Amino acid sequence: MERTTNNHGESVLALKEYLADIGSTQFKVLKILSDRGGEYTGNNFRDICLNSGIKQVFTAAFTPQQNGIAERMNRTLMNAARTMLDDSKLPDSLWSEAVNYAAFIYNNTPCLANNGEIPMKVLTGKHHNAAEFHRFGTRIFVHIDKEKDLNKLHARGEEGYFVGFARNSKCFRIYIEKSKKIVENRNVKILTESSTNEITDRKSEIDEVVDRLNQWRASSPDSKDAKLQHYPLKNVSNRKIKDIILDDHDQNETISEPIRHQMTLRERKGNGKAGLVLLTTEPSSYQEALNSKNSNEWKNAMNHEIESLKLNDTFVLVDLPKDRKTVTSKWVYKIKCSKDGKVET
Repeated sequence: MERTTNNHGESVLALKEYLADIGSTQFKVLKILSDRGGEYTGNNFRDICLNSGIKQVFTAAFTPQQNGIAERMNRTLMNAARTMLDDSKLPDSLWSEAVNYAAFIYNNTPCLANNGEIPMKVLTGKHHNAAEFHRFGTRIFVHIDKEKDLNKLHARGEEGYFVGFARNSKCFRIYIEKSKKIVENRNVKILTESSTNEITDRKSEIDEVVDRLNQWRASSPDSKDAKLQHYPLKNVSNRKIKDIILDDHDQNETISEPIRHQMTLRERKGNGKAGLVLLTTEPSSYQEALNSKNSNEWKNAMNHEIESLKLNDTFVLVDLPKDRKTVTSKWVYKIKCSKDGKVET
């Protein structure tokens, strides 16, 4: 039951909402202690208190210590909000969201003043699970509804930052930096700190592998100053790359430049370390396959393919009719790897 107000007029609405929430519990508001601010001394606010049987009590002018509990709570919430804004690097204009979320956390965690009980549980009999809390300012991706007339190339999500939970619905409150707006949505993808760190670690490991490969190729007689390019992380296996090494015999081996080449990472059994294996060629023709250093493997693969076609009665040999041309075909060679990075044979 946390809410901030931007002007005096909103104080009346906030009081009405609070009394409506309290009305569904066993508790009743008997007294409101406040300073002499205009939001509390106005006629509308006073009428609501009279009609609800609530007694208004005011502190002396410039004597906030007479309302010490409320003043200390305000200080606690503002300290928490200041810390969250500084940690998240979000703009100060979101101070009200930070204060609301700080109050939400306070209301749903054990409180010493309530003998270790959770305030919201004492009041309503239920509370939010602390495991569902998220760090203020956590990166979050919001799904864009199809009803917004998106074209086929339009993004299906937009990036934002978590700033709290919706008051009257089971939704997240998300700050969209691009539009400078707060939206409420439940179809989201939250990037946890662990997933962000994992992406960073994988990127640094991949960069290290690429740097070492460039060093190796630079020392090769046939390198021709070739450089490996960096590829997006989505093209890299989810398996974590670690302890990548180049074996001595790989460093000393001279590999000619193929027409097409592919780099594959796979785990080498035996010494417990990962080895980098360069599958140097995917032949572009039958003759190239026969002349490659892996010709035996390519022959076995071709024989296996032909036997499979025969076994399945894929074709029937017939004489070529007159005035007809043969539809030519060609072998297509592709190196396939299993999920663990091993070459399939």
